[in-house]
Amino acid sequence: VATAESYWEQFQEADEMIGLQVRQVWLSYKESLSRVDVTKQALASADENLEVARDRYRHGFGTNTEVLDAEVRRTAAYANNNNAVYDAVYNRLRLLQVTGEI
Repeated sequence: VATAESYWEQFQEADEMIGLQVRQVWLSYKESLSRVDVTKQALASADENLEVARDRYRHGFGTNTEVLDAEVRRTAAYANNNNAVYDAVYNRLRLLQVTGEI
């Protein structure tokens, strides 16, 4: 009887650990999807900012430094978006793994 109870306690502990792991991965996945949405908005803003800087430069109201700064911010926005998409795909695969789907 003591052995059966011990096995039952081990089973419950393992079940809780698996549930915790699934929840952690699911939360990471949801967070990474939110980051993708945020970085998409940042991309649009960076693209618009670059276009404004270029237009100001073409018309003599801005400097090439402003254009270069806008280019740097745009490049950073694309890098952030790529990282967010990568994390979302990675976390989706982890979720499939911990739930036994792959």
